[in-house]
Amino acid sequence: MASCINNAFSVNMRYSMRLKEYGSFGLTLVHFYIKVCKSLSDFATLLRILI
Repeated sequence: MASCINNAFSVNMRYSMRLKEYGSFGLTLVHFYIKVCKSLSDFATLLRILI
């Protein structure tokens, strides 16, 4: 019984660690995407002003 609980706990810990890694990676991706979109919209605005 105790080993079963211990095993489940270690699996849960491993899963949460992986989730944190993916979470931070996802956030970085979102930030990058927002930055790209912002720069693209700024670029489009610049083009509109120039044309």
